[in-house]
Amino acid sequence: MRLTATVALLCAVLWAVPGASAALALLRTEILSAPWQLLTAHFVHYSTVHALIDSAVLVLCTALAERAFGCGPTTVLILLGGVLLSLGALWLLPFMQEYRGASALATLLGVTVALRTAQQAPSRRPCIALLGLLLLATLLRDAWPQAHRPSSLPDGVFVAWPVHALAIALGMAATRFLPTRKIDITR
Repeated sequence: MRLTATVALLCAVLWAVPGASAALALLRTEILSAPWQLLTAHFVHYSTVHALIDSAVLVLCTALAERAFGCGPTTVLILLGGVLLSLGALWLLPFMQEYRGASALATLLGVTVALRTAQQAPSRRPCIALLGLLLLATLLRDAWPQAHRPSSLPDGVFVAWPVHALAIALGMAATRFLPTRKIDITR
């Protein structure tokens, strides 16, 4: 669980350091001069509530992925997935000038773990299918432009639902390439 602890520490430190969120966010205008933003944007947030919710879900999904696939493959999934999700954000949302948040990366990890669990534990498939339906309903709600809902995001900032959809697709694809480790669902 070294990776999980590292992710938790990274999210906490980046939130605690003044100015880190703004400096490490994915900025369309600075991406060529600051390519590290393709990864760091997934570990910084817009508000305290946004940071707490996103970081908690990311840490949980990292722990599940690390247990399911091991530290090395999960690290590669986070690094490669983070970069691909950021590139996807730039391509899918040409009007978006700034991106911050861990929810798409957490979605990627969660989908890979859920699909691998469904492969290895058929008795869990109904529960995983229900979680998939909830994820789809959330995605559709976020895509509905007239929906009024409470948010932890500041005014003018919206959920980048196309990036979450990309995370689902990448998670489905990644499951095919990740090593098979028997998941002990009883622990």
